[in-house]
Amino acid sequence: MSGKTTITVDRDVALRFSKATREHGISALRLASDSLELTIEALRYGYNPRRLILLLKMATSLETEDAFPMPIHMLSSIFEEIGLGRYKIPFYEAGKALGTTLSVSIKFHELIQDPLMFKLILPIRNATCNIKSGSCEVSLAFPLSAKGLMELFASYIRGLLDGYGITSHKVNVKENIIEIYIENCSQPQS
Repeated sequence: MSGKTTITVDRDVALRFSKATREHGISALRLASDSLELTIEALRYGYNPRRLILLLKMATSLETEDAFPMPIHMLSSIFEEIGLGRYKIPFYEAGKALGTTLSVSIKFHELIQDPLMFKLILPIRNATCNIKSGSCEVSLAFPLSAKGLMELFASYIRGLLDGYGITSHKVNVKENIIEIYIENCSQPQS
């Protein structure tokens, strides 16, 4: 018995797949097998395979940032000593630069359809999005250790939204939660 099988897929996807294998000089069998392995692994972690496309685009956009992960309690201690005030504008500008970069490959309405994608750019624990009559409300829950940094994160989010070209928004901080209200959310942004 052969170690190969046939799977029926959408014709357009198969054509793009075939073209990509030729362009990159990769065996179609090898790429298909690796792609299915990746999909299986994503499903094990509870990810929808479609979400992987968004994750890849987000990760690619984040490569433009010079960043490294740092525990929130350390960051909070540093800013407690030096003060937040003079860093609100740099956080806003960093958020705006990232929003502009992200808007090239990820539409904002795609991002809010899976609000947990914000975990890749902010140290959040949970995120929800409610879209009602053309507007949307996004709630981002941060760890309690981030309480002292919430104004900086709010500035970052304001910049991110402006980078996407979303100018009609409100960002409110309540304890360790940031609530974002966006008007005209039904229209796909950038």
